[in-house]
Amino acid sequence: MIEFLRQWIINIVILSIFIALLEAILPNNSFKGYIKMIGGFLMIIVLLNPFIKLLSNNISIDKEVFATMDKYSSMESSEMNISMTNEDQIENLYIDKLKNNIRSSIETNFNYIIDNINIELSDEKESYGEINGLSISISKKQETKVSNDEILVEEIRISKDENKDKQVENDSYKEIQNYIHDEYKIPLENISIMEN
Repeated sequence: MIEFLRQWIINIVILSIFIALLEAILPNNSFKGYIKMIGGFLMIIVLLNPFIKLLSNNISIDKEVFATMDKYSSMESSEMNISMTNEDQIENLYIDKLKNNIRSSIETNFNYIIDNINIELSDEKESYGEINGLSISISKKQETKVSNDEILVEEIRISKDENKDKQVENDSYKEIQNYIHDEYKIPLENISIMEN
């Protein structure tokens, strides 16, 4: 491209010098007007030569512009994809850490094992990353111990009053809910606990 412009400028300068010398050499007669007119046509042709070459070679400036724009837009979209992937990975890591933290704190402080945890995070700009909802699936710890030749069997209670057992479980769930509320500042109505 630079070589093309250089050659174009050289042609203009050479033609200008040639026309000036030709006008200086020729005497003032009727041919001088024709020489000026022919020199002017030659100058116009030299000035328009790059545009004629563009049209004759079917070089499309639009194609070049669109190709460049496409290249930049694809670079921007790949940067956005990388950014979104990084954000997703960070969010997944955050959720996993929360799950592990909740699991370990409940299993050490209560007589339950966590089977599953689902966490809903806020996507809004002002409260991004806050826990909107928490649903936990739990089951009671099985306390069976085997020592030497003794086998301990879990106590089996047969009760006619199932409501009393359910009340104890509900109290345990409330206690777990209150613990989670105090530790993670999640509203009580957004914490659901189910037993497997």
